[in-house]
Amino acid sequence: MKNKEAWKTYLAPAILLLGGLLFLVSGVIKYTQVTSFPQTNAMITQIDWEPGVGEESDKYTVYVRYSVGGTAYDQQLDNYKSSYREGQTITIRYNPEKPETITALSTPAAILITAFGGVLLVGGVAALLPILRKRRAAAEA
Repeated sequence: MKNKEAWKTYLAPAILLLGGLLFLVSGVIKYTQVTSFPQTNAMITQIDWEPGVGEESDKYTVYVRYSVGGTAYDQQLDNYKSSYREGQTITIRYNPEKPETITALSTPAAILITAFGGVLLVGGVAALLPILRKRRAAAEA
């Protein structure tokens, strides 16, 4: 019976490690985008709003139109700021090899995502180590 329940011991560390890895990878990708992709201006064409239900936050989806190399693109933005207004011109960054891939995140936001991933990873390792030590000590006894 004990072995059937052992997986529960590893659940929290596994969630922390997996979440940390996802945030870390996402943050590194976003950081690469905001520091190396070229900039262009984009016009906000639409902002959709979905009210939150219960304790959920409201959801905003921002659409922009921009041009790269004479080709116009209409894309969904990866973030929302309360200062955004339809018709407003903002600066975005785009992937020169795939101009439909864009971001409007700032460098500090990308660093924050990466740091959060690192904190989750450290938390996962910190939660896992005592479990592994206890298991090792029990095996040696």
